[in-house]
Amino acid sequence: MMEKDRTDWDAVYRRFCGTKQPALRLAAAVDGFFGGQEVCEEARAEYGHCIRSRIRPAVELLIEQNEPGRILELERLGWFGERELDEFIRRAGERGRETVLLVLLRLKEERYGYRDRDYSL
Repeated sequence: MMEKDRTDWDAVYRRFCGTKQPALRLAAAVDGFFGGQEVCEEARAEYGHCIRSRIRPAVELLIEQNEPGRILELERLGWFGERELDEFIRRAGERGRETVLLVLLRLKEERYGYRDRDYSL
């Protein structure tokens, strides 16, 4: 591991611990959680707890950052379900994040399928 990398991840952790502003703390948690092997397990667990407790704003941030792979990783961890997925699909469409939208639509089809609506009287 390069010293520069170590310093960068330490800075992310300091930012995470040092702010009381929820949006900044969440952004640092997202950065740190997906930092790879350079991030120590204890810090990653703290980041994960923060993300899981604020899953909707965390995924909205990832939608804005156009990070479908990271959203899929959170889903694989079981941190959100069908109801939240439907909301994220809507948000991605509203924000014009077509790549994220397509990935989320495919995820919905694979995990939950699409149900036909019955409008019979």
